[in-house]
Amino acid sequence: MADQSPASFAGRLRQRAEAHPFAVIGLLALVVRLATMPLVPAPGYMDACYYYGVAERLYHGHGFTENIIWAYLTPPASLEHPADPYWMPLQSLAVWASFAMFGETFRAAQIPGAIFSSALCMLAAWCAWDLTRSRRCLWWTGLFAIFSGFWFPHWVNCDYIALYALAGAGALVLTYRALRDDPRFFVPAGVCAGLAYLTRGHGLLFAAVMPVCWLLAKWMEPGRHPKSARWLIAGLAAALLTVSPWLAYYHLAHGAAPSPVLKLMFQRDFNDLYFYAQPLDLGYFLNQTHPSPDWGLWPLVKFKLVALGLNLDLWARPALFFLAPFLVVGLLAQSLWRRVELLPFWIYSIGFYLIISLVFTFPGIRGTTFHVAGTLLPFVLPVALIGLDTTLTWLNHRFRPDATLDRHRIYTLFAFVGALALSAVWTEGTVRFWRTHDDAYRAIAAKVVPLVAPGKAVMVMDPPAYYYAARRPAVVIASDGPAAAAAAARRYNVQFLVLEARGVPPTFVRFYETNAAGSPDWQPAGEPLRGVKLFSLRDAR
Repeated sequence: MADQSPASFAGRLRQRAEAHPFAVIGLLALVVRLATMPLVPAPGYMDACYYYGVAERLYHGHGFTENIIWAYLTPPASLEHPADPYWMPLQSLAVWASFAMFGETFRAAQIPGAIFSSALCMLAAWCAWDLTRSRRCLWWTGLFAIFSGFWFPHWVNCDYIALYALAGAGALVLTYRALRDDPRFFVPAGVCAGLAYLTRGHGLLFAAVMPVCWLLAKWMEPGRHPKSARWLIAGLAAALLTVSPWLAYYHLAHGAAPSPVLKLMFQRDFNDLYFYAQPLDLGYFLNQTHPSPDWGLWPLVKFKLVALGLNLDLWARPALFFLAPFLVVGLLAQSLWRRVELLPFWIYSIGFYLIISLVFTFPGIRGTTFHVAGTLLPFVLPVALIGLDTTLTWLNHRFRPDATLDRHRIYTLFAFVGALALSAVWTEGTVRFWRTHDDAYRAIAAKVVPLVAPGKAVMVMDPPAYYYAARRPAVVIASDGPAAAAAAARRYNVQFLVLEARGVPPTFVRFYETNAAGSPDWQPAGEPLRGVKLFSLRDAR
């Protein structure tokens, strides 16, 4: 008779887990994600609300359109216009597909992120195995990827972070497989690079990494893979083929105008993103137009230096900060930095770091670096764990020669408890902010929507969040002042300007405090909620 004891069952379960570790890690990650989903009540911030809104309109047959304006980088001709001139479409398509299968709910919108982030955990575990051939490193990397601290709540939101991390990491892994094993891997690497671009515009860097890595590999090993050039070209062609439908759509919907992303090079402050009347161009950046005594060579240099410091979290965050010293140890102690497997990681991360710090400075320090750093988890985590083991081995040799492997296990467990605590604390704070933001816009919508005439819009701080709460059109407050906001309001048929005490733009502080006293364009229109003031145009009909 077969042994039915609990010990026997646990033994068989462990054997199956050892036989299929990546599947087990992926399944465990998915269970954790599904269990975490109810903690997130709503998209909760601009990016996630935007993707949800576009997916919803797509689901209801309106195509890739939107009836909000979240920035005036390329002012649309009308309030309802083609979507995604700035943000990319793939995340909205993923949410739309989930709506088609599970119905139009926020829970359905969360499912793609749960799946993509679970696949990322499997990829991280596979990278650990490929780098170390250590099952211990494989399992710990997978567990750290599941409880990855700062990204833990984002994996189950409907923003792009999980999809971009998976597509980008896939492009980097396949690129090193092309360099090390078989150049034919350049083709799927190109597809992943294309998918990363369709998720976030700077995914274009993953395609650029491929030829740079190929050139460096040819320089380091001249005789390796003599026919690899044709597969590199095929990979770049695959990337172009992947993005070509979107490029065709973009040309038809938005014309031949360059991407509005390029204007962000000329910001002097983050709020410049929401200019309406003031052009965001080189003349403004050089202080030739709209000159300010607070801007010049030294402020420019200072901001770039600050950005270079702050954006070091591109590597520190995937190491959960407290493992960052061990990342350095892991790279240096075993010369891992020379491994071909890490070459794409270095090229991409250093290139992105320099571009986001020195060119697109303000988007980087206000979130872009954090949003994309999850791509590096499959590389940073195993190297940091190698560094932790290396450090413990040295300490044992120096101070405890009789110590066993149990000491390594105990301290790795302590680090994992730290990851659990960080995930819990960060999730609580992030979810509280999302809930507060969503509640605020639901309260505003409940009071303002009945006052807005049919066909009219409102001007608010976060149009995607207002749309999610009210399902009504909205435009963003023009950050270059009340006069510019009035011009935008007349153009887009805005009835009310809504100012919230918790987020008054700097150019509206006096306007808010004095209830538009002396403004030739605006007049008070009530205070439906404490701290929320409405203003209407003086010449409105």
